[in-house]
Amino acid sequence: MNDPSAAAARTDEELIADLGRGDAEALGLLYDRYRRLAMAVAYRILADATAAEDCLQDAFVQVWRNHASFHPERGSVKSWLLTIVRNAAIDRHRGREGRARQDRPIDEVEYLLGENDDPYAQAVESLEAEEIQTAIKRLPDEQREAITLAFFNG
Repeated sequence: MNDPSAAAARTDEELIADLGRGDAEALGLLYDRYRRLAMAVAYRILADATAAEDCLQDAFVQVWRNHASFHPERGSVKSWLLTIVRNAAIDRHRGREGRARQDRPIDEVEYLLGENDDPYAQAVESLEAEEIQTAIKRLPDEQREAITLAFFNG
């Protein structure tokens, strides 16, 4: 598909169906749509940019291989994809912390993550924080110092 507007107009569900036909471009389009959000989710769990990038690669390979596991009646492509990213990041995090970490019961892992953790909300929060930090850096020194003191020192 050479027309960028036509490619961009394809729905997420159409892209998943196209994966089933071996369309690698569909995977690229999904990646382009969700890479920032997915990176924010992975980075939030791993706190390491390189590990998060590796996690994204693993997650999108899983999307390619397991596209048939998407069921629209269970939720959106975005939530399905971000769940894959989240699970890949958790698996990678467990691997980095050694065998003892891997043996934790799932209830304990869920407690550590928090029952209200929402990958989408976390990603939005992370992106907003980046935007705020960028905006604060653009301020004159006196204004930046006043905001920093007010925020951190009340």
